[in-house]
Amino acid sequence: TYAQPSPRVNDIIGQPLMTEQTINVVKLDPAKITDPVASTNALAAAIAPVAPLIDGPELMQQLSASQGKPITAVNLRDGDFAILEPRMAPIPGVVLEKQPKLISADRRVWSPMLDALTNVWLDNRDGHSGWGVQLFEPNGALVTQLAGEQGPPGPDIPATMDQHLQRAAEDAVVSTGSPTSIVAIQPSSGALVAAAQNSQASERGNIAFTGVYPVGGMIELFKNVAAVTKHKAPQDVSVGDAADAASLLGIGIDFRVPGLDETTGRLPTGKNGAENVGRGNAADSLLASPWGMAIAAAAVARGQVPKPMVAIGQPATTEADLPALPPEATDRLRAMLHDGAGAPEMAALNRYRDVQVFGATTGNNGWLIATLGDLAFAIHIDDPDSGDLTARVAARLLQSLATPD
Repeated sequence: TYAQPSPRVNDIIGQPLMTEQTINVVKLDPAKITDPVASTNALAAAIAPVAPLIDGPELMQQLSASQGKPITAVNLRDGDFAILEPRMAPIPGVVLEKQPKLISADRRVWSPMLDALTNVWLDNRDGHSGWGVQLFEPNGALVTQLAGEQGPPGPDIPATMDQHLQRAAEDAVVSTGSPTSIVAIQPSSGALVAAAQNSQASERGNIAFTGVYPVGGMIELFKNVAAVTKHKAPQDVSVGDAADAASLLGIGIDFRVPGLDETTGRLPTGKNGAENVGRGNAADSLLASPWGMAIAAAAVARGQVPKPMVAIGQPATTEADLPALPPEATDRLRAMLHDGAGAPEMAALNRYRDVQVFGATTGNNGWLIATLGDLAFAIHIDDPDSGDLTARVAARLLQSLATPD
């Protein structure tokens, strides 16, 4: 048994971020359908005002793959359900159910980070669960509870998300037609303050946290760190040296972040490690996630890799040492970000004078990391249509951030 009321998830300033609400689950039961094409098309038309991307053929495909079991077409909040119910209820095969679910308090907030916070909330709820012996009628109606014990609910969960920044990140990622993701971290604390990806990216999963891509031209950051720490000229840095430098910035580090399924990247190993980075294979064999690159950006700003977290008071654990960066390496990286802001492809960011930025578009990967005060973020775009697209997305983020809600 679970205590009521359920804990809330609050944002970084204490405002409601996620609450348990009644959700109306709209299902299609193939056992109650006489004409599958007619029912799927009719339901798609009925829910189009709130779910325009769900069409009849997609529902038909789900039905065909369900092996005779009901499928969930859409989940609706009470306000939407009240409007759409008269259109949906008469459709043959439609089944309407009410279920409690943790969802965002503001429908404008959508993020792969919400999945992580749901996991933290579930752990909180399970940790304060009770037990009961209950008597039911044969039809499933509860008669009474015969015995049980239930303590108070757990405390509200203080999440690290900044909702205003999150909405700015959402506005930025939907400005492109390519898979785009943004991850933003507060360097001083390691707090994950925003994570957004557009629908093209979401078709591939939570790639903001788990997608890994070749670092491409971002290898220059790691080459310069390696040059300082290994006392070599940048052109003499090996693949293994670059990988070691990347790990100093958090890439390839195995973090255990409560609630979050993530990977920072994968570093090259084996016989190629001694090869000179100038041969070009290092940038292909050194892989990073947007999450990992955001941690690297935070490390540049802080001078040390922070322990990231999605809930305040629950920082990541890791078996890796997270030493402070050598001052010379920090200075070199900050100089590269300072100079990077003046690159021609970063012209879209010229109006934001305090932004330090470094970006590179190589092949199918567009990368950008930036710092601004106590904010660090990374942008990844898969198959960008131009070399300045990451800068334009970053500018859109900062423009939206400067606009009041």
